[in-house]
Parts: sequence; C-alpha cells; structure tokens
Amino acid sequence: MISKIAWGLIIVSVVVVAVFLFFVLPEDNIEELDPEPSLVTLRGTEAGEVVGFIDNFGSRAWMGIPFAKPPVGDLRWEAPQRPSRSTERIKAIRPSSDCVQYTSALTTGQGGSPDSIVGNEDCLYLNVWSPPNAVDLPVMLWIHGGGNSIGSGSPYNGSILAARYKVVVVTINYRLGVLGWFHHPKLIRNAKVKSGNFGLLDIVRSLEWTRDNIDEFGGDPGNVTIFGESSGGANVLALMASPLVEGLFHKAIIQSGGLRSTPLESATDHLADNGHPNSSRELVSRWFETDGSAKSRTNVDDLQETLGPKDFATTLRRKSAAELVAAVEPGAFGMVPIPTLIADGTVLPEQPLNVSKLPTDIPVILGSNRDEPALFMVQDPKFVRTFLGVFNSLKNKVDYRKRVHYGGLQWKARGVDSLAVQMTNAGNENVYAYRFDWDEEPTVMFFDLSIALGAAH
Repeated sequence: MISKIAWGLIIVSVVVVAVFLFFVLPEDNIEELDPEPSLVTLRGTEAGEVVGFIDNFGSRAWMGIPFAKPPVGDLRWEAPQRPSRSTERIKAIRPSSDCVQYTSALTTGQGGSPDSIVGNEDCLYLNVWSPPNAVDLPVMLWIHGGGNSIGSGSPYNGSILAARYKVVVVTINYRLGVLGWFHHPKLIRNAKVKSGNFGLLDIVRSLEWTRDNIDEFGGDPGNVTIFGESSGGANVLALMASPLVEGLFHKAIIQSGGLRSTPLESATDHLADNGHPNSSRELVSRWFETDGSAKSRTNVDDLQETLGPKDFATTLRRKSAAELVAAVEPGAFGMVPIPTLIADGTVLPEQPLNVSKLPTDIPVILGSNRDEPALFMVQDPKFVRTFLGVFNSLKNKVDYRKRVHYGGLQWKARGVDSLAVQMTNAGNENVYAYRFDWDEEPTVMFFDLSIALGAAH
C-alpha cells in the first residue's frame, strides 16, 4: 500500500506539472484572430446564452463571459452585482478588456508606452475552458497576480490544462489598484461597501457565478479549487479567512504567496495619523489638489471632511479612472503600492489574518520558486550592467547567486514552511508543499537567463 506521504508527493507532482503547462503554453498557439464561433459550445448562463469556440487543442473555450454588472458610474466602489441578462446571444470568443492599470508585461493587447494607463472599468469578465463531453469535472479557478494592481486573467490559457487533465478551467478579472481597494467613510452605505475590498468581492462574485453556472460547462460546483500566484496566492489565503465564501470552493493552491492584511485605520487615515502614504484620505486630498478644488493642502483636507456623503461620492465618481489611478506613481512592473486586503471586519476579520484560524477541512498546496527574488533583482542596476538599455551582464555573479539563493530560502520559509507547519498544527491533515526548480531559459544576447532568472517568481 502506498503511504500517505507517497500519495502526497504524487498529488503535488501532478498538480505542479499541470499548472506548469497552464503557464507555458506557447504564444503562437493562442489564436490572434477572432476564432469561429461553434454551436457545439452554446451554453446558458445567468447573463444569457453564450457561444464560444473550439481551440487548437480541442478544448471548448469561452472568452469574456460577464459575471457582474460593469462597475461604472454609481457602481464604482460598490460591491459587484449579478450581470444583467442579455436578450441577444453573447459571442464569447475574445478576451475582455483588462481592468484599469498601468501598462506592464501583464497587460494584454492594450498597447501604450511605459507608465501609461490602460484598461477599462467595464472589466468583470471571466474565461472558461473545458474538454469535450465534460460532465461533473473538477473545476480550477485561477486568480492572477500582480500586486493587486496589474494583470488580468486573459494571458493564462487553460486549454492544455483542461484537455490533458480533464478539468474545467476558469480565469477571472477583478478590480485593481485604487478602483479595487479603497475604503473611505464617506462612501459607506452598507456592510460590503464598508469593506473597501472591492477586488476581493469581485473574486467572491466570480465564485458565486461558478457555483451557479459551471455545470453548464461540464464542471462540478461541489469540487472547486482556487489557485493563484503572488498576490493571487495571497488572495487565496485571504478568501480562506473570509466569512463570505463558505461552500464556494473546496481546495486551495497558493503559489509564491503569503498571508497578510492591512489594518483598516492604515488603509483609511492620513499619513500624519499613522495612515498609509496612499491611504484613501491621502488619495482624496491628492485628487482634490490636482483638480484645484482648494488652494492648499489644509484647504483640501478640510474640504474632504466637510463635503456631505452624496456630494463627496458624486465628485469622486465624476473623475475619470485614469485621473484616479494617476495619483499613485507606478513602481516595478507598473505595480502601485496601495493598501490591499483590508481588515474591515466584513470581508476579512478585523484582526490580523491568523493561519491557525483558517478552515482545517480544505486541502492546501503551498509552493514557492527556488529563485524567487531573481525576477526583481535582474532589473536592478545594482546587480546588472546594461548597454543601450539591453541586459548585458551580472556585475558580480557569485554575489548575485548568493542573494538569490538566500532570498529564495527566505521566501520559502515565510510563504511555505511557516504556513504549512501552522496549518498542520491547527489540525489540517491535508497540507502539501512543493518547490519549483525549472531554470532552462535561453541565453539572449550573451546574457544567460538560466542564471540571471533561474526559477524566478
């Protein structure tokens, strides 16, 4: 009889290989032109009939299915609502727009120069892949990373994962940056708006959609695995701690993630009152300064406090999405440092997230990459010489590899080992771990990416 440990290794190995295929689908296998809709893919959803296409690997695919009303106008900074029902058949054959964000390597088909703002507030759509003749198959719902401020579900093609491993794959968008994570007392109308975790509420809404609709696509709503990488992995852990998701998912995979939350006061208050530098009150003051609503910072702060809730909400909702996003300078990869995963007492517990209080009946896989920090270090001029804007060479290969090695160990200790021990001690008997070591990148212009990147984040 194979021991439980051996079975655990087998399970983790299969999942890691499957997820690897999910990430490395060659770009030239992704349809660049609109595919031909196929009536074989006609399905009914809460938004109406949708028709998708059959992709190059034989999977049935649907791109850009609405799972919520567009969060625009009066629905900006509101909890997501069920989508309106379309009287016309929806052609689900191309991805939706990304949510509003700075341009980066993770934006899809948006164009734009570095630091330009792309995307659309009307972005709450998801994509589905299922193998032929799918019935009651396991469902895997992917939550993308990007610091909760960049990225989308569209770059991740679930075709091979669906066809080879007989699962139904769902990838989603959720609101990002200041449009997805923003708590201000003047906007509070009910408990969910009090949250400020609109991006997380979008993910919850996508899980509700999955529960109510995925059987049409051959999926089993009683067997849903959520998996995410980086901030997507952190969102998976946050969902495990949320009181709003009972029964919406049944297994979890956290890839290069971690457990964290932001105190409500930090997300809300001015910097002078120990708030975050990009808290909601700091951002509002910045927006009012930029549009000339007041002549000084003191006047701006006073205006923010004296405006009535209705006028305050109207003023902010009249601003363009680009104007709101531009208040925070982008950092690495276009990400913006704003408070996310707010400990609001509604979507997330008021107290800091505690691993020992997570459900113990949800099987969990935790993992990290061997060379996590290399993705960030390879772009840092402290470590890399550049010539004409092109990577040239590592300044000190030995020092670089040491920093990458120990940084990777530190990431693993925080994001895998510590969490796994705490989950196990709390009574979860189904906690598994992996480390991803693939490092076969090519040499490009004499720059060996297998060393510079390795198995990076």
